[in-house]
Amino acid sequence: MSMTTNMLNLVEKDVDKAIESVQEYYSNIENNLDHVIEQLQRALSQPMSDSHLVKTSLQNTIKPLAKQYSDKHKELHGSISKIGKTIDKCFQSDFGNVPITELFDTPEKYKLIYMIICEDLYRQGRMAIADKLIEETKLNDNDLFNLEKNFLEEINTILENIRERNLLPAIDWCLRHRNQLNQTGSLLEFHLHKMRFVQLLQTENFQQAKTYLANLRQYSISKGQCEQEVNQLMGALVFAQRDLAKSPYKYLLEPHLWLQLSELFMQQAFQQVGLAQDSPLYVVMKIGFQALPALMR
Repeated sequence: MSMTTNMLNLVEKDVDKAIESVQEYYSNIENNLDHVIEQLQRALSQPMSDSHLVKTSLQNTIKPLAKQYSDKHKELHGSISKIGKTIDKCFQSDFGNVPITELFDTPEKYKLIYMIICEDLYRQGRMAIADKLIEETKLNDNDLFNLEKNFLEEINTILENIRERNLLPAIDWCLRHRNQLNQTGSLLEFHLHKMRFVQLLQTENFQQAKTYLANLRQYSISKGQCEQEVNQLMGALVFAQRDLAKSPYKYLLEPHLWLQLSELFMQQAFQQVGLAQDSPLYVVMKIGFQALPALMR
């Protein structure tokens, strides 16, 4: 019998023991629960001559069982965690082949790294740095994974406007891509208009806000969605004429809503052109950092 087979048998033995303990645990719980339920039903069916005595009797029955199963539950955790310890003991991770020097042994492979870095720079709106890197590394724009530079420039401009509380470019983008957004069931346009409505309330432009709210309500009816949110905006309109910040709708003024709106816009925009929200460089770095603890042991 090989060493690997012996190791697998050790792990299998721990797994079987854990499964047996779990099954026994739940079997005992079911039996004792049935017994407790019978006692409760019997107590409730009798005349309540001394309710305190009945209550004390039931508590004395239930408390020891609760402690017993609490202790047993801790033992189960020990049995299950033992499986992981056995696996770690029997199967040592071999990271000897992790450093692969051939990854960077040709100019073509370096070119892939430069392209990944450039794509990340484009996503962050750092166009000038990306263009400089392309120039210095002799890359061609068309090699950047067919990335649409103009698209990224437009999206970054819109995101910058959202950060500056200017929603009009984002709303205009949604109008131009409404058909595609509707096909995916996106509510991006509604959330942009919702935030624009809140801005009108903050500037006390109540007449325009009423018109805006009527349009939002019509939008909600046509989509068959967001009715509850529109009703909340109607309440906010009433309270805003006093002080929205001291009303039940003050949550509409929370700064984090702008961050959520930016993330939603970026997600929906990237989805329209088939790009992942996270860049390849970010994904690779994230995986690398997650692997570091194991590599440093």
